[in-house]
Amino acid sequence: MKTTTTRIPCPTIYPRRERWTAGMDPDQPGIVTTDVPCEGRLVECAICGAQRRCTYEARCLDADAETHVVQRLFSINDGDVFQGWTRGETWNGWACPRFERDAALRIVASMNDELPDTMAYDDATMVITYIPDGDLDAKDEWLPELLETAEGPRFVYAIGAWAWVWDDVTDDHQPEPDKDMDGTFYHRPDFDTRDREGR
Repeated sequence: MKTTTTRIPCPTIYPRRERWTAGMDPDQPGIVTTDVPCEGRLVECAICGAQRRCTYEARCLDADAETHVVQRLFSINDGDVFQGWTRGETWNGWACPRFERDAALRIVASMNDELPDTMAYDDATMVITYIPDGDLDAKDEWLPELLETAEGPRFVYAIGAWAWVWDDVTDDHQPEPDKDMDGTFYHRPDFDTRDREGR
């Protein structure tokens, strides 16, 4: 017997939407409609597990809740991996993470290893600057923002969110399972192979 999944439409209503069709001058007013229902449907959110992620908005309807943020691992093009925070938001299918200061400084160093003098951190202003190929017109700056989490407030930088091709690689970096004597599987915690004196 075939099982069916209930398709739940997104309950969001847009108060005003303006659209242009082929042949319309984009500099002229478009066709305005009001009280437009969202075209998305709700699917399971990877962060909270509830069926509240809108396929049209590419975010969970509860994404602004304090508890709707988790730490994950992020990378660009299988490069260095950085721990950051996410609400599960995406941009064109890419993750939109936020990074605490230590991880943000590692990103700055990693970028400068590949492309010297591309990124900088200013201690006085706490601003991170990105100038691709020395092009000041393409400059991006990130100030720390306060992110409320279940673990307490964190100051984070949204480096490359909604612009860079961040992948959530958390599932790719899980410890390998070991098989216990009774046949059950468990995850082995990372451990330090040095002796107690640090040798």
